[in-house]
Amino acid sequence: MRMLLQRYLLRCQKQPLESLHLPLSRKIIGVDPATGKRSNGEWTARTFYVKESTDLDVAEQLLALKREGLNLDKSDLVDALL
Repeated sequence: MRMLLQRYLLRCQKQPLESLHLPLSRKIIGVDPATGKRSNGEWTARTFYVKESTDLDVAEQLLALKREGLNLDKSDLVDALL
């Protein structure tokens, strides 16, 4: 929590970290290890361009699927299509 506060203050005030006089702690108590795609070695990050209208259509379809109980994101959709 303290690190999040430090980052927030740095963004808002744009002061050097040393000027905040808050002890740094790398240990966050009560937080589970990351389990998302970023921390999964089977997934890799990619950036690609699509038309804005296509992106909106995809988001609309994924929202419709979510309302039906199927929670997918764009990377799941690409993986399923291939």
